[in-house]
Amino acid sequence: MKIWRRRCMAIMPYGTKDVDGKRIDFDLIYEEYIERAIEEAGFLPLRTDQDRDGGPISPKMFQQIFESEVAVADVTYDNPNVYYELGVRHALKKHGTVLVSCKGGDYGIVSSKDEAGNFDINLNTPFDTRDIVHLYYRILRKKKDRKTYINELAAHIVGRYESTRTDSPVFSYVDNYALAGKARPARQIRDRTFNILDKSGKPIGKKIGFKSGHISQLTPEYGRAVDFWVNSENNSMQMARVYEASISSTIRSLGAHDLDDLVLEKSDTIQVELRKAMKGRRTVEAGEIVVTPSGKLLDTHRVQAIFHAASVTGIIGKGWRSLGTDDLSDIVIRTIDEARKLLVEGAYQGKSIVFPMFGTGQAGVDPSKMLRQLVEAAIIKLSQTRIDLKEGDLETVYFLAYSKDHVSLMRRVFSDIKKDGLIEKTDDL
Repeated sequence: MKIWRRRCMAIMPYGTKDVDGKRIDFDLIYEEYIERAIEEAGFLPLRTDQDRDGGPISPKMFQQIFESEVAVADVTYDNPNVYYELGVRHALKKHGTVLVSCKGGDYGIVSSKDEAGNFDINLNTPFDTRDIVHLYYRILRKKKDRKTYINELAAHIVGRYESTRTDSPVFSYVDNYALAGKARPARQIRDRTFNILDKSGKPIGKKIGFKSGHISQLTPEYGRAVDFWVNSENNSMQMARVYEASISSTIRSLGAHDLDDLVLEKSDTIQVELRKAMKGRRTVEAGEIVVTPSGKLLDTHRVQAIFHAASVTGIIGKGWRSLGTDDLSDIVIRTIDEARKLLVEGAYQGKSIVFPMFGTGQAGVDPSKMLRQLVEAAIIKLSQTRIDLKEGDLETVYFLAYSKDHVSLMRRVFSDIKKDGLIEKTDDL
């Protein structure tokens, strides 16, 4: 039995519709073209069975629009449901949407008034989608001719899945647009690791990758422990309250030696250690790294130390603001340098470190704008081995992909970097 891990949704009309004076069977188009192309690309095809023309959109449909890694929207027919769903898709997903339009053919006319033979459809592309690339196809009786268009669409589906290029007008034209929604942790089995290659294409003994799901799931029981955790913190080094949904709050609560008694300083282990490390300062410089012990996390998760990175700054009356992409890349570089320094000094021992997707919490940075730069910064830094750490250097840098959406983004970014010859897939899960 084949296990489908990627989904492709068909946004399209149902049944037969009048298009340019022709009666076109869109169910046939789905079965003989779109569905076959989706399967050819290795995706699970999704399409609702009920004819919803003029009817309400279901909650399940919203979920499919959001969760599908790729969506194929057939805009041959001016269907309000299709354009509504396409608009929702563009508002929710930065990339992964393919627009297709039928230009005719010799197969699929169901009206008895039409004569058999070739036919053309003269489309008037709506103004709002005129600047978006459309993939045109023809429905043909000969399967070998039809296969050409199926293969072309399959290639576009794979291409949109692997690419990080924006194909949504919303994300392209609305400044500082960031989607804030209810994200759920991804499954742990989506972890990936890649070998870092030298200029000749040979592995250098260092790895880069990502861990999926909630950071609390990085436990030794399943071989997912990571030696050093990086905590995205504000420049005041004020850890989040334990009941907030953030990495900072998770580290604070898991590191406490008595969660039920956090009001006592001795129980709030990591926050107390963080204040000690501040040495009386009220704030730190943006991008500064402060290292603390890991508290109870050493026993439960085998975490050796926590690297608190000042990746956001507070502005009175405006809240927290993330540092820019270049500054966040510098944080990755400085954190790796700091970890190596501590390894040289013998303060800690460890070979792996995990970074969060900086700025995607309250600061609201679009992760796709900075992830590749952060990953490449880590690759470059790992490639520069310290002479005094030949035997005990860091070996692996991970990034945390909390949600399914983050996992999809990670896969696209790492796929692009792999194509550039910087990394290769390992056999690890």
